[in-house]
Amino acid sequence: DSSVVGGRNFVSEVIDPTLPLQPLLFGTDISLFGTRDRRSTLRGGGDLTYALSARDQLGASAYYFSSRYSRLGALGNNDGYGGSLGYSRQVTEHLQLGGQMGVARYDYKGSLGSTTVLSPQLSFAWTLGPRWKADGAVGVSFASATNGRTGRSLSGNLRLCRASERSSLCLAAQRAVLPTGISGTQNVTSADANYSYKVSERGTISASAGYSSNASSQLLAANDNEYLRGSISYEHVLRERVRVIVSSQYREIFGGLTSRSSRS
Repeated sequence: DSSVVGGRNFVSEVIDPTLPLQPLLFGTDISLFGTRDRRSTLRGGGDLTYALSARDQLGASAYYFSSRYSRLGALGNNDGYGGSLGYSRQVTEHLQLGGQMGVARYDYKGSLGSTTVLSPQLSFAWTLGPRWKADGAVGVSFASATNGRTGRSLSGNLRLCRASERSSLCLAAQRAVLPTGISGTQNVTSADANYSYKVSERGTISASAGYSSNASSQLLAANDNEYLRGSISYEHVLRERVRVIVSSQYREIFGGLTSRSSRS
């Protein structure tokens, strides 16, 4: 991915409730919105699930990403890599419980150094009925930086989704210690609501709203920023390979020390 920070990547996509909940790997760099800096990111990863029995399974995942900034250069450039190992058990027909350990390392090319994060978490997946499902993980992240500072914070992700033949609704919240650009490693908190409705065989209306905050993780100096965003769109299928999409977005940024346009 290569894009101007905050240019097109501030609108949450509609979540597909049938897909697994994806981990949060890096922040939104709210403190850089308006600077017109370009971030180029290369990322990849994979996961593996092994069934121990009809009720028990092991899961493992690994990832790597590399982010480079055109203007910040070495001050913001960073690499991240890590993974997780987990166990889950189908307790009842509708409830799955488990635990997992995540490990991450974020290396900055400049003076910000490196940060290692350990995140033990309890996980669950709960089918509440024919249409509702909740899943997620909750735990604590322990962070340690090369400058000798340490930090501890709540971490995890939660999601509640409802899916039917014509509509879907997802409410999600996430919190993690993540790398950002010039601000270094921070606590990133986000909450999102996504809704889509199929108004006809060819037309679908979608809406999303969200809140994010980047706050100092007490590891490195940082700007604290808050960010509101919303969007609404309509998609119409003209024929098999042609679609028309009309959308409108809104955002507003609070806090921070950088002079930039806060609303659009």
